[in-house]
Amino acid sequence: MKTLIPLVVLTVAAPLTAACSFNEPMEEVNTTGLKVNVPVVSQHVMVHDFTAPPGAGLSAAQRDELREWLDSIDARYGDRISVDQAPMPAAYQRRTQVENVVNERGLELERYTTVTAPEVPAGATRVVVVRAEASVPGCPDQDSVDDLNWQNAASSNFGCATNAGLAQMIADPNDLISGKPYLGTGQRILPETGPDAVYDD
Repeated sequence: MKTLIPLVVLTVAAPLTAACSFNEPMEEVNTTGLKVNVPVVSQHVMVHDFTAPPGAGLSAAQRDELREWLDSIDARYGDRISVDQAPMPAAYQRRTQVENVVNERGLELERYTTVTAPEVPAGATRVVVVRAEASVPGCPDQDSVDDLNWQNAASSNFGCATNAGLAQMIADPNDLISGKPYLGTGQRILPETGPDAVYDD
């Protein structure tokens, strides 16, 4: 009996040691408590060019074409819409015409132009729409959810549910990069008096 006891102990201890050495190594360990699965914002650029006679504004047919194009891309809140064109006598008129069409959708034209490539042809007017989309790459990630965790680390799926839901629900993904400044109650830009004018209701 004295010789059997150590043999039993060694037989039970061997599988436990093997289990620890098999599950313990982890290539990537997050013990900070911070989420590594965070939303990533990507930008998509869409353009539409209009050509009109020198010194002339956009025709009624071209303005209808702009409405149809905005419908086709489902222009919506959060889109950055701007006008790019070379200096010409009708530049302000064309920009105002584009702005009126954009305002019909409840959207606003950006003050500053988004420069795209190739360059706008001479005499042409380019409408640029920059759309932001948010997503959480790599989610869901179930690689380490069921593994033994001896280092009190976050699982590979930590943060996926919360941030993936946030990415889908946020109206303007650009707000994940930088929030909108507060202008004060009832303040808005008056385009008819210039981009620097502020009106207080």
